[in-house]
Amino acid sequence: MREAVESILTITDAARGKILEVRAAEAGAEALALWVTVTGESGGAYTYDLSFRALEDAGDDDVVQHDHELPVVI
Repeated sequence: MREAVESILTITDAARGKILEVRAAEAGAEALALWVTVTGESGGAYTYDLSFRALEDAGDDDVVQHDHELPVVI
């Protein structure tokens, strides 16, 4: 896993709050990161999937961005 030097993804305060609220309902919430997976392209824009997975699952090809208390794996 590589740590992001610059922010790749911008998350608003409102969105972060909602994401953290939803994550808090998951078992082992503190160990979970928001995973953003690009799944394709449609109409000139990327399509993607969002999920919670363990941060420790991040591999060498993944980039980790820390948005306050929310780790994001891209």
